Amino acid sequence: MSFKIVTESDQEIQVPSRSNVAAASCPKKAIVTEMKRQQKEKAGKTYTPSKRDLAPHQTINWKSPIYWPLIEMAAQKQLGKPNITKLVDQLRQQDPRFKYLSHRRIGEWRDKSVKDRIEWSQETVAAVNKEFLPGGHQTHCNVFVSIFE
Repeated sequence: MSFKIVTESDQEIQVPSRSNVAAASCPKKAIVTEMKRQQKEKAGKTYTPSKRDLAPHQTINWKSPIYWPLIEMAAQKQLGKPNITKLVDQLRQQDPRFKYLSHRRIGEWRDKSVKDRIEWSQETVAAVNKEFLPGGHQTHCNVFVSIFE
């Protein structure tokens, strides 16, 4: 489901639903569902998705590689005293998917000690770096751990 926004120059822009934006930021669910479907078809069975597979995505991962570079570029373009509301407006003009991003969320990511520019907190930088790892979140640790470390 998506809806249209008419701009001042009478152009219609398709804005995807929140669920579609969330699905784009977290592709693992779609990949796993497709793998399950292929395995069932390979075994000669019909694939019927579970309720969990059919459930729409809820949360948007703004720190994913799809959205974060756009946020970072827009933050670097800001001149003078940082204005988070203008930053969000700029992102919304750039891409309609940012309709769901609020200035409060960006305010949480900012380092509050830096007043003259937008700089991200250590937690935000760590979370972004974790998202940019191959395979996304690393949930399993090595079984073979050296005792002498």
